[in-house]
Amino acid sequence: MLTCRQFVSGLNDYLDGPLDAASRARFDRHVGACPRCRIVCDTTRKTIQLYKTCLPGGVPPALEARLMAALRARWH
Repeated sequence: MLTCRQFVSGLNDYLDGPLDAASRARFDRHVGACPRCRIVCDTTRKTIQLYKTCLPGGVPPALEARLMAALRARWH
């Protein structure tokens, strides 16, 4: 059985699918038995789904100018 730390550490691979069958089965067992990791997994999965449905948006020109001025002031 995986620890919660191991589960969270490998969550990206679990959600993205590059795990081998034995590792996937270990992750499946853990998420099935651990309510906290199930919440983390479900929340992460939903966040990724929401992110993928968002249309790219631009930064308003006035905000971009202020950000760039702040960055220039900070790094010069």
